[in-house]
Amino acid sequence: MTDADLITQALAAFNEQRWDVFMTAYATEAAIEYPQSGERIAGAPNIRRLVESFPSAPRFHPTRVHRAGETVIVEVEADYGDGVPWSGVFVYEIGDGLITHERAYFAAPFEPADWRAPFRDRSA
Repeated sequence: MTDADLITQALAAFNEQRWDVFMTAYATEAAIEYPQSGERIAGAPNIRRLVESFPSAPRFHPTRVHRAGETVIVEVEADYGDGVPWSGVFVYEIGDGLITHERAYFAAPFEPADWRAPFRDRSA
């Protein structure tokens, strides 16, 4: 299994709330960071408790997967069930076939700035 397959299968298990399967992708000492909020969740047991505690778990739909060495970057469309399409980027570090570190960034949609209009691709 490739590193990209590991992650896309983990995200599919997340979407289906199959936490046992999801957690097989993470190393025991793995950590997840959310730089925008300054949070760090360390260790597989804490990651498991985190995902099981979502009041309403989002769904992540990978749109692009990039690999560079032991780093895999996944761009996702995130659905929190409220009709607002969020964008996300997950940066994974892989070691011995498992996720050892994840850094997740999220952004809500926003209107384009008027000053950029002359530079936009006309099809956008």
